[in-house]
Amino acid sequence: MNVLRSPTRSGLATNFSGSQPNLSSGNIQSEFSEFQNVNLRSKRKKREDDESTKQDIGEIRKQISMMMSMLTTFGEKQQQFMEKISSEISSITEQINSILSQHWKT
Repeated sequence: MNVLRSPTRSGLATNFSGSQPNLSSGNIQSEFSEFQNVNLRSKRKKREDDESTKQDIGEIRKQISMMMSMLTTFGEKQQQFMEKISSEISSITEQINSILSQHWKT
């Protein structure tokens, strides 16, 4: 079976990557000298502690607590409905069994 392959890059002598420094040359310091004056900065922006930010955070917390109470109430109501449905289903099952037992006796 003949498999076609692309030619190798051995004929190309150019360096495709310009991101790594040439460590074989002796002028490493000259390559990095332009980066010595760069200041390192933190990536997160500092939050200003002004009143509007505090008010916004307080309002968000109030809304979150309202949502949590609504969800808690909803969950409790759903639990009550499920218990009611379960008891009604068991009542219907008992009635069906009673009807079937009376039908088979006759």
